[in-house]
Amino acid sequence: MKYRIKDICKQWANQMQRNAEEGINILYKLHGRLLSDNDIEPHTLNFDELCVFGSETTIRGISSNGLVIDLDHYLFWSWAAALLLGAMPDANGNPNRLKQDNDLNHLLRIVIKCIFSSLHANEQPPIFDRDKLEHNARVPAYLGFSLLEGISLKICEGYVNSSGIIIKNFSVNGEKYKSNERCSNLGMLLSLAIKQTTNECLRAALTSILRHLAKTFNCNYGSSLLFQLRNEALHRGASHQIIGETLLSISLLLSLQFIEEQFDHNRYWVLVNCHMARMRPLPIRGFESDYAELSKTAILMPEAF
Repeated sequence: MKYRIKDICKQWANQMQRNAEEGINILYKLHGRLLSDNDIEPHTLNFDELCVFGSETTIRGISSNGLVIDLDHYLFWSWAAALLLGAMPDANGNPNRLKQDNDLNHLLRIVIKCIFSSLHANEQPPIFDRDKLEHNARVPAYLGFSLLEGISLKICEGYVNSSGIIIKNFSVNGEKYKSNERCSNLGMLLSLAIKQTTNECLRAALTSILRHLAKTFNCNYGSSLLFQLRNEALHRGASHQIIGETLLSISLLLSLQFIEEQFDHNRYWVLVNCHMARMRPLPIRGFESDYAELSKTAILMPEAF
C-alpha cells in the first residue's frame, strides 16, 4: 500500500508539472487522481501507511507557486487530529503526551479549525464575512510555528528544556550544540526532533518533506527554510502562502509518534465515533465529525478491540 500511495501521488505531481509547463490550468486532467479517488483514505491505513499518506499528500501539493489543497489534505488533518485528540478512553489509563499538554492541544485545535473554515466557506450565507475567512487562513501561518516548536521541544526534552536551554550536547546538520547554550533555532529543533524519531517510516516521511522543501525553494535544508520563514513571520509580519498548511502537516506527523504504541486502540475508538457521526450528529462536534463528512468510502463499525 505504501508504494501504491507514492505512485498515485507521483502521477498527480507529474501531471500538474506538465500542466504548468504547457501554461494551462494546473488542475487539468487531475480529476480522479487523488488518493481518495482511488479508495485510499486514512481510516483504512495502518500506522506506517498513514505516515506515507501524510507526507506524500503534503509533498504533492507544494510548489514554488503555492500550495494546492485538496480532499486528501483535509482527510489526513482531520483523521490525525482525531487520533491524537479525539474523544476516547485513554489507553492503559494514560493520555498521550500531546493530550496532556493543554497549551499544545488547544493550539493544534485552533490551527486546524482556522484551516477548515475555508473548506466550508461556500456553505455560508451571502453575508458571510470574507475578511474573517482571509484572517482565519492567515492565522495558521503564524500560530503554526509555535505549534511546531512546542511539539519539537516535547520530543527533544532530553536535550533542550522548555526555556530553550540545551541540557545535553548534540549535533544536527553538521553543526554542534553544547550544554548551557540557548537554542532559538526552529530548524535545528525540528531536525533534532526528526533525528529522535524512532519509527523509521515516520522519520523517512518527515525527512522527505524537508528535502522537497529544500529542492523546491533552492536551499540546503528544508528545516533552515522554515526557520527563515518563522523569523519573517515573527519580526516582519510576513507569511508565505504555503506555510500554514505545511506546518500543520509536519506537526501532525511529528505528533503521531506520541500514539504509536496505542495506535490500534485510538484507531478503534475514532472509527466508532466516525461511524456514529454518520448515523446521527455527535453531542459535541469534533474531528471525527469532520472526517465522517469528508470521507467518500464506507466507515464500518469495527470489531471489538
